[in-house]
Amino acid sequence: MPSRAAVYVDGFNLYHAIDTYSYRSVENGGPSLEHFKWLCLNTFARQLIMPKSEVLVSVKYFSAFAEHLKPTKPDKLMRHITYQRALASQGTECVMGKFKKKRVWCNVCNAYRPTREEKETDVNLAIAILDDACQDVFDTFFVISTDTDFHPAVSLVKRRFPQKQFVTVSTPGRPHAQELLALSDRHTSITERMLEASRLPELITLPNGKTIHCPPEYRLPAKP
Repeated sequence: MPSRAAVYVDGFNLYHAIDTYSYRSVENGGPSLEHFKWLCLNTFARQLIMPKSEVLVSVKYFSAFAEHLKPTKPDKLMRHITYQRALASQGTECVMGKFKKKRVWCNVCNAYRPTREEKETDVNLAIAILDDACQDVFDTFFVISTDTDFHPAVSLVKRRFPQKQFVTVSTPGRPHAQELLALSDRHTSITERMLEASRLPELITLPNGKTIHCPPEYRLPAKP
């Protein structure tokens, strides 16, 4: 019987890694790689597993909508909302957290200034791994992130369920988190080839007849 594989995606960690990877490409005279952001996580997850010995049973995406950007950067917020809807239409379970108000000290103006801090995503991801492990959802679990905050959750699963395999997946252009690497049974890195092969459709038609269009910023670059 094949091993059941579950994939957990740290949405912001993946997004910012692709964003930086694209910026560096342009900076070095290469093409923009913004189209990698229109990524079908279910298709991508199937590239991570071992097809002859593993079967994909779950893909979960963890992120949060930056609602505070609505007055100043509404397009950025709408792109994220569109992407989340596209992921859900393809079978990815989307777990959304929140941004909360916070005050930080500014060394330039010597005063506290208001800002926003994303909350719940890391906790939601960690809880999902633990809950799924307890419910015996998977035999092997993949975490797409280079964030060390997941170390305690992964460590607990490995102690409580030593038979379950852990695979750490580093995001584009970033090294593996050493703490996660030390716990892993195997590891892999995201490549451009994997991203190119995992695009969402340009146009998605929902069962109710409504459509989801790939945002212009994420469309494939024109061929020379």
